[in-house]
Amino acid sequence: MELYHLRTFIAVAEEGHLTNAAKRLHTSQPSVSAHIKALEEELEVKLFSRTPKGMMLTEAGDILKKQAELVLSALHTFTQKAKKLREELSGAVRIGLNTDSEYLRLTELISMVSESHPGLELHLNQNSSGKILADIRNEDLDAGFVFYDNPYTDIKAHQLRRSRVLIVAPVEWKGRVQDASFEELAQLPWVWPARYCPLGTLVEDHFESKGFCPARTIMADSEDVIRRLVVGGKGLSIMREDEAELLSREGKVYCWPNADNEIGMDSFFVYHRDRKDDPVILALLEAVKKIWKI
Repeated sequence: MELYHLRTFIAVAEEGHLTNAAKRLHTSQPSVSAHIKALEEELEVKLFSRTPKGMMLTEAGDILKKQAELVLSALHTFTQKAKKLREELSGAVRIGLNTDSEYLRLTELISMVSESHPGLELHLNQNSSGKILADIRNEDLDAGFVFYDNPYTDIKAHQLRRSRVLIVAPVEWKGRVQDASFEELAQLPWVWPARYCPLGTLVEDHFESKGFCPARTIMADSEDVIRRLVVGGKGLSIMREDEAELLSREGKVYCWPNADNEIGMDSFFVYHRDRKDDPVILALLEAVKKIWKI
């Protein structure tokens, strides 16, 4: 059963004629007749009696007309409430960003939120995933994007995508690393992400799973610093596949060809569970789900 079946039913009941109902609904008389037939067949109830004066409600039809009116009235109330919420949402919304805007589809998010809720102002804060989670728990942020696992039960996380992570080297190191084993790579200098960064966790976990530990490391606390150090010839590191392949095409890094597919990184949209019914969070979540198709 579709809502237009109910609208047609009420229009025919109030107009008393299929032709008049069709004009009211801006459709054809055969379509109106088909809607009524489909509704009667689905309900297994005769709604109208055809008389020389037109379409007359049966006793059952009269009872169901009242119910149909209640359904459409409830739908109208629902849509009006949604419209009111869209119009009423206003103020600053603090969102934590853990990586570049292209990866997070930030332009699409801003456009969608601005169109649906013009009263909302998005305040964007760049930081690490760990800091974003802490700030949400401390109510310093409303929501955010993070990588890797969420360790907190009071944080609600919606997975957006899983990205492969590749081992990358300065482009001039190609001859040193293209045929190297993982053990041999461990003997070279590495640019090591900070421990609170999910990339750092990935590196440590992966090295531990292979039973090796890098001989020399340079600590860095941001993706931009890591990228600059690798491009500058200071050591190997790991990067998201999309970022690594872009730099590789530009001739700035070399992607180790034997990189294990098991290195992967999940991205999430997160907020505090206590705010799961907050209209602002619901508005953000609706936009995120549409953009990421989740």
